[in-house]
Parts: sequence; structure tokens; C-alpha cells
Amino acid sequence: ELSESSAITAGIPPTFYSFSSHFDEVSQLPPGMKRLAFSEGCTIQACQLENLPVFGIQFHPERTLDSAKQALEERKKLGIPRVLLNPDRSEELYNPQLGTLLFKNFLNIRN
Repeated sequence: ELSESSAITAGIPPTFYSFSSHFDEVSQLPPGMKRLAFSEGCTIQACQLENLPVFGIQFHPERTLDSAKQALEERKKLGIPRVLLNPDRSEELYNPQLGTLLFKNFLNIRN
């Protein structure tokens, strides 16, 4: 879910699905950073250094449906992670336009 608007998230719906896999994650922001997005499983999915085009994203907009399915199958075999959210709904929830839009927004940001 988006918690604050930013040039990098322009055009992205307030709530969206993305591929995420967290083993290490940022759970607290330092001074000067603002949270842009969060999820049930991760309190900081995206952040930005205030007033600068410096971003952090903890989800995977670069993943295609095929690469995500492959990674999921490999992880299922290994039993990692033990908790999988929506693993059988990838076809339904995947929206390739979101990753494309996020990357286009990033490339169009001018300081």
C-alpha cells in the first residue's frame, strides 16, 4: 500500500500486489527518509530520501511472472520461506504494467 505520494510511484494504485521475498529488510528509517509504501509483511516496502531522488524498494518490480514462478518453485523445494502469501494467485494478481511504470517513473525523475 502506498503511504505517501512520490514521483517514483506516480500512476501506481494506492493498493497493489508485488513479488516480495524478505530475509533481511529495513525495518526502521533513519532521519531524513520517508516511507512511501508498506505491506502486511513489511513495514517499509519503499522509501525516499526527503526532497532528493534517492529511493529504496524492498519488493521486486523487475520480476516477471515466469521468473517469480521459478523462484517460488525453488523455494518450495527448499522449504524457504515457511510462510508464502498468495503463492497460488500469481496469475491473478500479477500486473506487469506496475513494474514498467515504476521504472519509467524512475528514469523520468530529474533533480
